[in-house]
This record gives sequence, C-alpha cells and structure tokens, in this order.
Amino acid sequence: MMKPKKQNTLRSILGELDLSGLRHLRELSVRGCSKLIQLKLPQSLISLDAGGCTELCRINFPNGADCLKSLDLNGCRALDQPSGLLGLYTSKSIKGVVHLDISSVKGLDDVICSALRSTASLETFSCRYAATDNVIKALARSGLAASNLRLVDIAFSKVVTDESVELLARSATKLERINMRGCKKITTGCYNHIPIYLERRRRHREDDSSLMEEDETLRSCSRKKGESRQKEKMRIGRYKYCG
Repeated sequence: MMKPKKQNTLRSILGELDLSGLRHLRELSVRGCSKLIQLKLPQSLISLDAGGCTELCRINFPNGADCLKSLDLNGCRALDQPSGLLGLYTSKSIKGVVHLDISSVKGLDDVICSALRSTASLETFSCRYAATDNVIKALARSGLAASNLRLVDIAFSKVVTDESVELLARSATKLERINMRGCKKITTGCYNHIPIYLERRRRHREDDSSLMEEDETLRSCSRKKGESRQKEKMRIGRYKYCG
C-alpha cells in the first residue's frame, strides 16, 4: 500500500501511461493526476476514473474492447480534439458503458454524439457545464441507451434549450431525473414541468405493474381452482366406477 505522500508525488509527475499490455487489469483510477497527458488502455478494463486530469488530452481505446462499464472523464478539459478520444466509438468500448461522466469536456459534439448512438446499456449520464442540444438529442435517439437511462445531469450547461430536454424526457421511458440547475436557456415552465411529468409517468408505470401482478395472481388462482375441480371430478368418477 503506497503512502499518501508518495501517491501525491506520483500524481504530480505522471505524464504518459501505457497500460495496453496489462490483459487482466479491470479497474483503473488516475483521478487527480494533473500532469497526465496521454493514457493507453487495455482491452480488459471495466472501470476508468480519470476525473480531474486537467491536462489529459489523449486516451487510446483499444479495438475490440467491450468490457468497459464505467467511464469518468469529469474535468478533463484538455480533451477538446476528436483525436483525444481515439477509438471511443469506432471500437466497441462505449457499447456496454452503464455510467458515463463527461462533465466539462467541451467541443466534441460530433464524437460524443457518435459515441452515444453506439451505446446500449447507459443508465446514468453526466455532462455538466458542457451539454448541448445536439448531445441531448443524440442521447434521446440512441435507442437501447434511452430505454435504460435513469439519471441525467446537465447542470450549468448554458446552451441547452427546452426542445432537447423535452425530447429526452419523452424518449427515455425509464428516466427518473434530469438535473437542469443553472441551464440559462431552460425556461421556468420546462424546469418546473419536467420533474412532475417524470414522477407521474413513474407512478403510472408502477400502477400498471401492480395491476399486471394482480391480474397474474388472479389467473394463477383461477388455474388452481380449475385444476382442483378437475381432480375432484376424476376422484368422484373413480369412486362411481369402483361402486
């Protein structure tokens, strides 16, 4: 176990990190490595936390990597060129991601939109300070991802408008919450209405689920009663025959 002082020293001097050859590496945290510039990932990685790596400008996602479930790039402000996320959507890296945080990563709408269209399992998405209408619409139209999505955080994103947020709320059928705090172009009506709409839909879905369970219970009871009657008839029939 490294001592805190040595950990802090490593964070302050680490510039490039090539872990592509570590075939059994599952979880990686380089959080707070303020001097880290380039990072090469192995195919086996499940979780990457690169939050606070303010100088990180290039991440290599290997071809064929489909294990990644959690990707945290919060605060990686230097990731502002398409080449900085090499292979993110051309490989299978993004497809199985469940938790994605790209807060403060700006200027990569095309890359992020393409990546979101490739996702299939996304449940939580955070893009604080950096979300745009294009990104939100891509998320809403991402098919399988939208059907699994539960939480979205786009707080303090200055250019997001009502149109994209309303589209997302309608499309993501399991969505429970959208954090729109500080989004200056979101109107008061939309800000107040969306949470009410999501809560009503959630309750309606739960009510429908309860009704379905009750209906199944009734059908099950009816089947059991029918089976009992049939057994009783057979028993009486055997008794009459023996008589």
